Amino acid sequence: MVVPEAAENYKNKTTSDQKNHVQDNITIEMKAHNLGYSSEWKDINVTSKIPDELDIDPSTIKVTLNNGDQVAIDASKYNQTTRMLTVRLLKNLSENEWSSISFDAKINGKASGKTINSSMVAKTEGGTGSFDTATASTKIPVEVEPVEIEKKVLNETEKETTYQKATVGHVNDVLDYQVKLTVSSNGADMSNGVLADDLAKEGLELVPGSVKLTYSDKTVETPADVKQINLKKMTPGQNVVLTYKAKVKEGVVIGTVLKNIVLYSGEQANQGVMNGQADASVTIEKTKNSDVHFSYIDRETGQQIANEVVATGPINAKISALKATDISDGQDPNKIRPAYIEGYTPVDFTTATDLNAAVYADIKDVDPVIEEKSVTYTFRYEKTRLAITALPSKLNFGKFDDTQSERTFYLPAQIEKPADEKTPYGIEISDYWGIKGWTLSVAQEQQFHGSATIDLKEQVVELSGAQLQFNNATLSTHTEDNKSVSNLQDKVVTKSNFNLVPGAEPLELVEYERKGQYLNQDGDNKGGVSYDIPGYSVHKYQFGDARTADYSIGLHVPETTERYRTEYTSTLKWHLTVAP
Repeated sequence: MVVPEAAENYKNKTTSDQKNHVQDNITIEMKAHNLGYSSEWKDINVTSKIPDELDIDPSTIKVTLNNGDQVAIDASKYNQTTRMLTVRLLKNLSENEWSSISFDAKINGKASGKTINSSMVAKTEGGTGSFDTATASTKIPVEVEPVEIEKKVLNETEKETTYQKATVGHVNDVLDYQVKLTVSSNGADMSNGVLADDLAKEGLELVPGSVKLTYSDKTVETPADVKQINLKKMTPGQNVVLTYKAKVKEGVVIGTVLKNIVLYSGEQANQGVMNGQADASVTIEKTKNSDVHFSYIDRETGQQIANEVVATGPINAKISALKATDISDGQDPNKIRPAYIEGYTPVDFTTATDLNAAVYADIKDVDPVIEEKSVTYTFRYEKTRLAITALPSKLNFGKFDDTQSERTFYLPAQIEKPADEKTPYGIEISDYWGIKGWTLSVAQEQQFHGSATIDLKEQVVELSGAQLQFNNATLSTHTEDNKSVSNLQDKVVTKSNFNLVPGAEPLELVEYERKGQYLNQDGDNKGGVSYDIPGYSVHKYQFGDARTADYSIGLHVPETTERYRTEYTSTLKWHLTVAP
């Protein structure tokens, strides 16, 4: 018959004065023994709920067999959330055989002045009777600590909200550390206190401006670093909390445990210099999540025009598959690539880190796949504007022939040098607005007129019946890199030939309507959508080409028109109207 027996004991590995102190390292051993004659205790599970006053090191769990052999046990046998240790013994126990489980733990600040009660249960799996279960316990008295120090950590990148002794992290994760130092109410005043943190021996990089000291009397300080922080004098019962953020450096090897240690030193009346330390651990794992950054800048100045947006999600996932909770400030993932920014229109983007040497791409359906390494998408914007320019703004038909005959005077083409190609006259429209459509029209405000001396008096004279004639008009549309604006067929209606009537209503010459997609305040960028280059267009409505430019703009004057030796002028008013 099986006769189960259990025993539990501990050994202090830090001190030899037969006393236990906060921050001491101890080894706890839990034994199972079969006292039964000619019997076998089978399928034994050993369980123990680790007291809150102990911080177990799961990597030290091992089983010692009856013959003295030791076998390491996987750290997962300890549940950090429930604090429950559950280990299946590796062998059944025959008559008078022993097997034990041991692990290392550190006494934390909660144990100051208390007795830690640790207990175990050795039990046949599924068993319920007294012949398959044994229990044991041990008491660990702890001295009152003049100063208690405790350190914890949470992974801010993983959106953890609770500080704990240990967590997991990844390269480039931001960790939030908390150190709490308390002067025991049974102690004495503390002076010349110093906290020093090693930042896991260069495995971490301090986030600038994140260090904060908060005393229990509400005093707040913001040291620049954590390598050495001088504390103000504190009385019994007072405490101070140090918080700071650190980023896991590039190059930290997967599997590394960053055991971040903080040291304390301070003087107390009648006790001299007191020292202490606390640590928090972060196990570096292979990245499961990563992020994509979206930056928005002015193309002309390079200045940021909106806050950077960060999207965080599983590697290989598309941004469009994320939720608003995965985006900084809870934004819609379909409205950030690019974003609607009042007063601006997006023109292109790049993923290069050196923006000065970057090659920028047209904005299509920008839906990045999250990669292991963080990537920044920089969108460039132009200020909203729709500009119109006459090329040139003044037209001169040359010297006037006052012969009384019907004639058309043609405007000579522009040419800078004799060998240069002739340049037609025209109107240029620069669209940095991203509008859906526009119309171009023109009006001649009044007939050509001038000033002449008639009967010894200076009088206003008109070139009555004269009419401006425009021929060979065409519209060309280009982006600044000479690519077509859209693969889609835009709607374009133009007049290739027209005459102007002085004083008449504006004559519509060009109607332009885009067929592509456009971002606006209410729109979004859903998967599969192809975008034009919104507003990144230059349209030129010109009269003739290099061959016909000399004969594309004419001024027709009837034979009956009375002519005077004077300069005749008129004004053309061009209208650019945004379609509703």
